[in-house]
Amino acid sequence: MAADFSLPILVNGEPRECAPEDAHELRYETGARVLIPRLTPETAAEIRRAPAAALDDLHLDDITLFLNEVGALWADPRYPGRAEAVRIASAVTGYSPQTLEEDYTRIARTLTRAKLYDIVDADLGTSLIVDDWVPRQSVYVKARPKGRVLHLMVGNVPLAGLFTLVRSVLTKNTTVAKLPSRDPASCLYFAKAFHDVDPDHPITRSLSVVYWPGGSPAEDEFIQDADLVCAWGQGASIAAVKKKIPIDTDFLEFGPKESLHFIGAPFGDVDNLAMRAAYDISVYEQEACFSPQRMFVEGDAEEFANALAPWLDKLLVRLPVGFRSADRQAHLSRARVEAEFDGHTVVQGGDAQWTVVLMTGEGRGPYEHPLSRTIYIHPVKDLSEAVGEIHSQVQTVGVHPWSRAQELAEVLTRAGADRVTEVGLMSRPRPGFTHDAKLPLHHFVRWVTLERGLAYKGRFRDSDRGAFERKVFQGGRDLTGGSAAGAGTGTA
Repeated sequence: MAADFSLPILVNGEPRECAPEDAHELRYETGARVLIPRLTPETAAEIRRAPAAALDDLHLDDITLFLNEVGALWADPRYPGRAEAVRIASAVTGYSPQTLEEDYTRIARTLTRAKLYDIVDADLGTSLIVDDWVPRQSVYVKARPKGRVLHLMVGNVPLAGLFTLVRSVLTKNTTVAKLPSRDPASCLYFAKAFHDVDPDHPITRSLSVVYWPGGSPAEDEFIQDADLVCAWGQGASIAAVKKKIPIDTDFLEFGPKESLHFIGAPFGDVDNLAMRAAYDISVYEQEACFSPQRMFVEGDAEEFANALAPWLDKLLVRLPVGFRSADRQAHLSRARVEAEFDGHTVVQGGDAQWTVVLMTGEGRGPYEHPLSRTIYIHPVKDLSEAVGEIHSQVQTVGVHPWSRAQELAEVLTRAGADRVTEVGLMSRPRPGFTHDAKLPLHHFVRWVTLERGLAYKGRFRDSDRGAFERKVFQGGRDLTGGSAAGAGTGTA
């Protein structure tokens, strides 16, 4: 049944609504219709006037205390903002409410103080560096906020959008987030929770969450003002943004990726392994970069395919299939027919809610992957045969058995993969992970230096200050008429 929703925007932390005639209208294949305020030139100018250094004087501890409160509010399924986000995001994205609830709970758990400090420690080396001058060799180093950060989001994985806002806040930046048309609700209502915790907090006032359609002049204006542009999306959209970035503006991109399973023999507890693999396949309907699309199986691939199918059925209870458009259904049907025509074994769940293609025939594609819980299983005699499938656009490889992870990680990452993890954990990165082979917080800060004076000797410096000055500033000559010989050979 069609549904209409009217959303606000956040302007420097303040929710703003508008009359229907002043709103953008977004329509969805699900039948949903969303109205969201147009970003007027006056409102855009108001956002751009927000001070870039508004959070600079906050201590990281103050930030984690506030985010901890936001997390506690967002963790409650009865919180009206979260409930509204689930209702709207499910209606527009087609994801099941259960999928969104799981996503929202995970970001809430991330906002505990200990985990927030872990994020900063992992990316920046030490959380002390955002507040203090930290000694490094002969200097002190500090991580200052970049200033103004513009986020251009995508809506296929709500967690990614929520997390990118947290990165911005943790590093004390003033944030502008452009909502994705695919899911304009998740990030908006998450940011609105900041307002509901404390509308006057500096962090709340540092956040603007707005929408504009593709090609809007507002995007160019915000890009010109930004000190960092963080963009998510497909290759063409990333390339289009990249062309607009000024020469002195940092650009952090998260473009298209694919992920794989490498299943080696022996399987061990094949039922447990199939359960974990099915979870990897079912999350986000395979629309996430870390979702496996193909699987390479060493040993009896048919045995594993038979074990996998019941678990794909069971996951339908925990993570039900949401709305699938007519185009998506047609793509799925075509993929199954192509695979059967090429002689492969095709197994599908009731109402075709999942598909397993065991590549037993002669044809090898390439097939345009339909996603939607579809896995292509490639039998191999040895996993080394599949290393040629790894390239620079492979993000995550789920590996089994884990006893071979170290050996495989060397080969897979050398071939281009960014991340190797245990099967079942592809959507649940462990603390300290790198994101698309990056430490993202590095982009959100300026690395500034306070150098020690010559009174600090440092390593291998064996001269006194006078000898050093004669050597550097006088070219080794004693301008008083004496000899500079033996003045020392150390350096600063």
